[in-house]
Amino acid sequence: MKTLRHIVYLTVLISIFACCDQMEAIPDPEVGTISGQVMHHEFPVRTADVYIKHDALEFPGIEPENYDQKILSEEDGSYQFTDLAKGDYYLFSSGYDIICNCDVIGGIPVSLESNSAILVTNIPVTE
Repeated sequence: MKTLRHIVYLTVLISIFACCDQMEAIPDPEVGTISGQVMHHEFPVRTADVYIKHDALEFPGIEPENYDQKILSEEDGSYQFTDLAKGDYYLFSSGYDIICNCDVIGGIPVSLESNSAILVTNIPVTE
């Protein structure tokens, strides 16, 4: 009888561990997001380089190594940085605007007010 009880306990334990392995990760609600579009006047700039610098409200310069992360904007000029903590950030972008046939550059300081904040802001660029 004890052997049967041990087998049942062992089966239950194995089932529990097997279920735990298959569980999906729960997204962390305590992370922020900054998104928007790279804009030259009223037109989006597609495939522009977009940089972000944490703990900065002043322009860190144009050198890529001054920034924490770099992404490429989408065809519609949109960008998105995720997994951000509360704090100050500087967004910087450079690219080529096919409408004016010119290089564009610009940036903007932003702040996330909480760890779970979602901020939508366009990055203005100019010739």
